[in-house]
This record gives sequence, C-alpha cells and structure tokens, in this order.
Amino acid sequence: MFGKLMPAESTPVVEGVMADKKNGTKLGQYRFGKLAVYLPDNTYIARNAISNVVVSVESIPTKGCCGIPAFSPTVTFYVEKRKFRLLASSEKQASLMRDALVI
Repeated sequence: MFGKLMPAESTPVVEGVMADKKNGTKLGQYRFGKLAVYLPDNTYIARNAISNVVVSVESIPTKGCCGIPAFSPTVTFYVEKRKFRLLASSEKQASLMRDALVI
C-alpha cells in the first residue's frame, strides 16, 4: 500500500511510521497520523517538530498563457526554520488540516 517513508528535510526520524500512516486520516493529498503528517512524495513530518500552524489564503502561481495566480487555502507551519505549506481544496478542509496538526 505504501512505499518506503523518509523524513522530510529538517525533520527528526520517527519509529512506527508505516502503521501510523496506514491508520491516519486522509485529508486531500495528505495523511495525518498520531506521529506524523505524510506527504504525497512518501516523506513525513514529525508532529512533535511542528510549530506555528496558520491557515491563510495564498496566491499560487500558475503556468499558462496568462500567468494569472490562483488563490488557495493553505496551512503553513514550521519545522525548525523550514517553512512547509499544505494546499487545501477549501477553507473547511484547511481548518480540518489545522485541527489535525494542533491536537
């Protein structure tokens, strides 16, 4: 079901991530477990390393003829000094993601 999981840059190694990911809650393209947040590229971010969780609406650059930015609800947080952003499909989903991170 899942490939080998690696910690994201600046993130500590966590034991038991395979079972945690399997039992985690899926929100959008991310999975939220008790130990970590799992990203689509088979990396994870240890929950105990996450700080400063904020929900906002950010402009996301798009490619194409016009280059018009799209606006997306985003959950932003830090691990040490590195900034991470999780894109959500709605403000409600972004709030659920934030709640999953701060519990």
